[in-house]
Amino acid sequence: MKILVVKLSAMGDVIHALPAISQAKSQGATLHWLVDERFAVIPSWHAGVSRIIPIPLRKWKNAPWSHRHEMVKFIHDLRQEEYDRVIDLQGLFKSGLLARLARGERFGPHGDWIREKLATPFYQHTVNVQPTDHVIVRLQKVMAAALGQEGISPDWDFGLQKSALANALTPALLSVVEQLGEGFFLFLHGAAWSSKLWPLAYWQELLDLLTSRKLTIGLPWGNLQEKERAIQLAEGGKGKAIVLPALSVAEMATLIARARGVVGLDSGFAHLAAALTTPVVTLFGATNPDYSGIQAGHQLFLRSSLPCAPCMQRRCDRSSQPSPPCFAEITPARVVEQLYRLGVLP
Repeated sequence: MKILVVKLSAMGDVIHALPAISQAKSQGATLHWLVDERFAVIPSWHAGVSRIIPIPLRKWKNAPWSHRHEMVKFIHDLRQEEYDRVIDLQGLFKSGLLARLARGERFGPHGDWIREKLATPFYQHTVNVQPTDHVIVRLQKVMAAALGQEGISPDWDFGLQKSALANALTPALLSVVEQLGEGFFLFLHGAAWSSKLWPLAYWQELLDLLTSRKLTIGLPWGNLQEKERAIQLAEGGKGKAIVLPALSVAEMATLIARARGVVGLDSGFAHLAAALTTPVVTLFGATNPDYSGIQAGHQLFLRSSLPCAPCMQRRCDRSSQPSPPCFAEITPARVVEQLYRLGVLP
């Protein structure tokens, strides 16, 4: 069976689709993956994906008229392939439209749980799920229905081949690895929503707790605001906290795979850490780990017990300290306890 999977973005969403890809691979399917070009490297690390079709969505969105000929050519090329199944695992209008433009029998999420209901007319078959199903289970069920399977695998196989990361180990990255030394930790302190951001004072306290154990902390960043936060943390790190240079997705994955442990927020790189089996503690305040948390033996999470959590809001309107208030009880001491449970602290 030849399958086109449409799962465009963001990074965490792409990672959530990997167990469904492993499921299809186990059935002998040939898989092509249509994905935002910013995250196209992630499917390349999975042995089950035989072709990656990157799409420059951000460029087209910013200047559609300027790129109209490129867009027409992309659609023409997409329609040259004929698939047995076209499976939209995103559930957005744009992903549903792309699934409709491809040639093949189309499957997608049911209207009861789809993210944008305008996408449902693009599918010939829709798949329903239980409201309590984790997002990974939901995607597995869509894949299973398209494959004609009765059930799904209870074990999540992300299928990432660490050997595929060797290409990212450039001389510049080797220099970073050498600077960090053996047994380093990574603090993934950035997130797209301000409501997901753990208080800076907590990061500083956790930094003090780990560096007092003579552990080195790597501080990556993805934008200027995150870089400023990393610099501020490093200033109190007594030389054991290192602000990393700008890194690509592949370079970050390579560092994550080599780290002794990771502390992160509900972000794509934290999900990538769990998929790469790196021990990671993930902190959930405004978002719901029952829906999107990766739960495995090498991953633990802390969640807020505040009545308003998880609110699923991008910004918190409540004024309190620390801010956001849902993180008040998720203290650095509790994070250290989880790191001990994972067996990564000396």
